[in-house]
Amino acid sequence: MSKICVLVDCFHPDGSSVTNDSAYGNAVNTVANKLIQLGVPLSMVSHRYATVSYIRLVLTSFFRKGAELVLSDYYGSKPMAGFDLAMQKKMFAEALAALKKCYVCGEAQPVITSYVHQLATNADTLEAIKSLGCINKVSVVNDDIDYAPVSVSDAAFTDYMAFFSELKSAVDSGADLVIRFSSKSVYYSSKSLMLDALAAFVIYAKSCGAEFVQYRDF
Repeated sequence: MSKICVLVDCFHPDGSSVTNDSAYGNAVNTVANKLIQLGVPLSMVSHRYATVSYIRLVLTSFFRKGAELVLSDYYGSKPMAGFDLAMQKKMFAEALAALKKCYVCGEAQPVITSYVHQLATNADTLEAIKSLGCINKVSVVNDDIDYAPVSVSDAAFTDYMAFFSELKSAVDSGADLVIRFSSKSVYYSSKSLMLDALAAFVIYAKSCGAEFVQYRDF
């Protein structure tokens, strides 16, 4: 029986002005609500720029409903491997602080325990993550922190049926898998059928007895 995690990648433009911010937030909202309707525990991946204004409100809402908030890179389109250790530590600290602001005043801040990378990482990245003192699961290989690789990402597919087929094949083989699904797929209407494919897969996987879990429990 497969164990499955769906990572909702909360997309936002990298470092640009907050243009049409509500549209990006609504895309995150659409993906997350669909997964909730299907009974899938939420793990929402957010870098520094995906915690701005409206998206922060969306993350806050889902955190209150039990979603796991997952730390990701400070810059979504610039590899962490391109920065030295001091800068990586600074960037991760700022990203963590931003993600922890996704709570309602008077309620507990979210406890961030997981990290999922965007692009290239290196040994300094792992040291920077360790310096935060709270991360115990990462998506990059490391002997000292629990590791769960992303098995399938919608970004690797241009056809929604091929995406579904890849997911179905994994479950049919009994494999465990982590699925990474970007809310960008919904914001850009040319890929909107990807969400339908994901939903169809969830229904199929559940019918096969698969267990859906959050990333920290994978």
